[in-house]
Amino acid sequence: MSGTMGYQDKDDGRHFYDTPDYYEWWYFDGHFDNGYTCALGFHFPFAHYKPHFPALNISIYTPDGQDIAIVKPIDPGTCSASAEKCDVKMGEYFARQESDDTYHIYGKSERGGADLIFRRKLPGWKPLGKGYLYDNGTEKQNWLVPCPRAEVEGTLYVGDKSINVKGLGYHDHNWGNCEMEDSLHSWFWGRLHHPEYTVIYYYLYPARKGEPDESRFYLAKGDKPILLPDHFNLKYSNEIKDEQFNKSIASDLAISAKGDDAQFKMDVHCSAISTHAIIDHAAAWKQYYWRLVADCKAEITYGGKTDKITGKPNSEYMLLR
Repeated sequence: MSGTMGYQDKDDGRHFYDTPDYYEWWYFDGHFDNGYTCALGFHFPFAHYKPHFPALNISIYTPDGQDIAIVKPIDPGTCSASAEKCDVKMGEYFARQESDDTYHIYGKSERGGADLIFRRKLPGWKPLGKGYLYDNGTEKQNWLVPCPRAEVEGTLYVGDKSINVKGLGYHDHNWGNCEMEDSLHSWFWGRLHHPEYTVIYYYLYPARKGEPDESRFYLAKGDKPILLPDHFNLKYSNEIKDEQFNKSIASDLAISAKGDDAQFKMDVHCSAISTHAIIDHAAAWKQYYWRLVADCKAEITYGGKTDKITGKPNSEYMLLR
């Protein structure tokens, strides 16, 4: 499948930096017809621990509300990754591209895991044709999306149970040559897999005053990307309180983007916190991650026609500083 903005499968290979702060990970997630969701990160090495080490990160969400979170360190001597394509080995676990549009991932612990096949349905995306989130000439933070949308099937493992699953999935890839908090303050990230439309967005706030915000946006209709602007607009309002962490985060996002052939508007409302975590082993201060229960309404104008859609997007917020 041809790439978007010059994406090639070798862009999903390893990008090694010879610095002590180098990090890299391959992220996959799936939302399944039976109500389960999962996410696996193959961290080579892990950005959110210091010193960095290779680890498998597994998150499984069950229909009855269980949030199973696993970080499994892996012996560095058993880890390898190709620079030519996604082909990551971490002990007995792996994430690999097996054909032009097929990926196979496997990761497991005693508490849970997954063995899944991803079949890419949209071309890989290399934002701005460069794939970076931040680049000041010295510090580099990079992100691209090899699988904006995929059909996924396979097996989830929850304790001693094996569960057959089928649904939709996503895969992205991050790497950098410095600690993320050196250049990044916080970001909103979200995604919607509607039956007809695919939406991905990322709005990033820099750590240093005076530097510009960075934003990435992707809209596809069916199997065709239709809107890939250099930037998009995001406004946030109202708050939802995390009582345990004594933190407030935005509950409402207003997103808009436009191009020559398409226009997009979406309102996202977050009603609850489904997952939260303190990261206190990467920096001298605490960092925070939230995944939110969200609903959205969107209006898409393309080809002289306007569609109004609703959905339940992924909605996340990360606070590094």
